[in-house]
Amino acid sequence: MGNEGISSAAPRPLIVPVFITGQGCPHRCIFCSGRTTAGPPEQISESSLREKVRQFGDGGGRKVQLAFYGGNFTGLAIAEQERLLGCAGRLVEEALVESVRISTRPDYIKPGIASFLKERHVTTVELGAESMLDKVLAASQRGHTAGDVAAAVAILKANGLQTGLHLMAGLPQDTPEGFLATVREAISLRPDMVRIHPAIVFEGTELAGLYETGLYAPLTMEAAIDLCKAALVRFTLAGIPVIRMGLQQTPEMEKEGRIKAGPFHPSFGMLVESAVFLEMAGGLLAGFPVPGCSEFKLVCSPRDESSLRGMKNSNFNKLAQWASPARLELKTDGEIPPGSILALAAARILKTSIKEFYGGVSLCSNQDSRE
Repeated sequence: MGNEGISSAAPRPLIVPVFITGQGCPHRCIFCSGRTTAGPPEQISESSLREKVRQFGDGGGRKVQLAFYGGNFTGLAIAEQERLLGCAGRLVEEALVESVRISTRPDYIKPGIASFLKERHVTTVELGAESMLDKVLAASQRGHTAGDVAAAVAILKANGLQTGLHLMAGLPQDTPEGFLATVREAISLRPDMVRIHPAIVFEGTELAGLYETGLYAPLTMEAAIDLCKAALVRFTLAGIPVIRMGLQQTPEMEKEGRIKAGPFHPSFGMLVESAVFLEMAGGLLAGFPVPGCSEFKLVCSPRDESSLRGMKNSNFNKLAQWASPARLELKTDGEIPPGSILALAAARILKTSIKEFYGGVSLCSNQDSRE
């Protein structure tokens, strides 16, 4: 799942990432392998930022944001923050980018720093919340509390800054019910966007040590998809965009032994969205008297075709089996809103969307999240 997920129909900014890997962080979290997930810190100058923006292009009509990722931006020395934002700000003033985005820790957001950021063209702040359960945060050695997350969101909103939350499923001491409680708490804070991914065990982390001694078991792939699907649906029903699910694959991740365990897939978001569309399409097909139909047609937005078909056509093959002996056809129509499916058979038309299909449904994990 990239920038255009099913939880939002509006185009999102083209994000030009700049990595300050690990810089500004007061300590190392139990799961952190910054160089694996973000690469080494970049040597940042105004000229390097210009070149990176040039490489990414003009966004094809979308707004362009320069984003400082991979570290605790507001934990940097104030002089370094001023330098980086000064370099980025000159690109904003020249209309090469529309605004600046940063990622940081919730306990490093205070009223003064929020106004400081806003005055320097920062419009979006992503917070590494990870969980809204204090016992999970403590077990992950995050060094902040759920209360810090709530306070940071309130400060950012009061200063007119867009706020994103990053959440992780499958952390030590967490449970399926606990993760969904985190989702509920996150929704209550009304962030402007969220990112979600399951915890992955990387080589050299303290989490890897717990895994190797049998003290930590990561989520299975099936459980991770199930939990993230439930989170995606909940955020969608609440009108909060999920802008990414799963980690972006990096060259370091591809090296043998870097990933010790856990539900990593380079297209994890696609797997989650496909699970949602399979469930919705199956529900539509169940609404027809199959013996009386010789042909089914499923129609979706072109943007959703890959999610409806599933990885390697897996959804289509399952749906075709369900529809048998009737023939199944999948088509796209630009008039169908993203996140919706139309089913046609025997002169009948049924339609559903994520909000219609899941609204009012209590979603929970289908199995224990750990093996």
